[in-house]
Amino acid sequence: MPSSTLITSDDDDDLGRSLELRTQCLSPPLDSLPSRSPTPFDTTPVPSLSYLMALLTAPDMAAYIHANALPESVYQLPMPLVSLLIQVREEYIYNQQMHQQSLDGAQQHSALDKLRAFRDYLMTSSNQDMGAMMVLLRRLINDDAELSLVLGT
Repeated sequence: MPSSTLITSDDDDDLGRSLELRTQCLSPPLDSLPSRSPTPFDTTPVPSLSYLMALLTAPDMAAYIHANALPESVYQLPMPLVSLLIQVREEYIYNQQMHQQSLDGAQQHSALDKLRAFRDYLMTSSNQDMGAMMVLLRRLINDDAELSLVLGT
C-alpha cells in the first residue's frame, strides 16, 4: 500500500513562516515606502502657461502676439508650439507690410488659422471651462506626441 504523507499543523506553520520570510526579503516594509497622495492636477510648473492662456483667450490672437513680445520662457515649450507662435507673429508682420503697400486686402493666415483651430480644440475639449482648458493645455505641453497630433505637425 502506498504511503501517504499527512500534512500536520506544524508543517503548515513552517511553510507559512518560510513564505513570510521570503516575502519580507523581496519587498521593503510598507512603513518605509514614501507616501504620495494623488492630486487631480499636475503641479509641475509649465513655462509660459499664463502667456499661452492669455493668448488663447484673447479676442484677436494675432494682435495680441504682435502687441506682446514672446517671453523667453516660451522657448522652453515644445518646438511645434514655439514654431507656430513664431509663424503667427511673422505672418502678422508680413501682412501688415503687404497691406500698407497694396490695398487689395489679400492676406495669408495659415499659421493663424492653425492657432485658431488649436484654440477651438482646447475650448471644445474643455467645454469652455478655463480651468479644464488649462489642465488640457498642460497635458498637451507635457506630451509632445499628442501635441503634434493636435497641431497637425
